[in-house]
Amino acid sequence: MDVLIPVKNKKNIDRDKIYDFVLDSELEHGIDISVNIYEDEQFSKLLLLNAPFATNVVK
Repeated sequence: MDVLIPVKNKKNIDRDKIYDFVLDSELEHGIDISVNIYEDEQFSKLLLLNAPFATNVVK
């Protein structure tokens, strides 16, 4: 499962907390989770490039 986490500034997030939560969820539910953390500008660039992940998110 791919998960998008949009942020205003990557420097202001606590990656350890995010990945701890994801790991606990993976173990509890037996699913693989891929975390994708993007700033708004980065995600907009992916959309312009028609990146599959970005285009699937906005569907």
